[in-house]
Amino acid sequence: MVFQNPKYGLPELAKRNIHLHSNIIQIGAERGISALLVWLVFIGWAFLSLLRLLRDKNSILRPVTAGTLAAIVGLFVAGFFEYNFGDSEITVLLLYLITIPFALAKTKRIVSQKK
Repeated sequence: MVFQNPKYGLPELAKRNIHLHSNIIQIGAERGISALLVWLVFIGWAFLSLLRLLRDKNSILRPVTAGTLAAIVGLFVAGFFEYNFGDSEITVLLLYLITIPFALAKTKRIVSQKK
């Protein structure tokens, strides 16, 4: 309701599109502490799982995994200053990037089993 007050002089779009400029605070406030904890566990799990994949000596898998780790770190750090996880473009891109190293690793295992 504070943002609706005319003394702040916000344009109509800003009055309707309110966010808290932090992924952690926004997710916690909007969806609750349990959703925030699940989101943090997911980001942590993805990061640690990708670190395990990074130890693989496969020359194709390492750069893709490193790039995905950089994307997760970039999203997380930028999320301290702006609520970027609420943008569907960012969310879908991040989730897509996370799947690529795991798909490559699984394909590598399937191909090596057939040999």
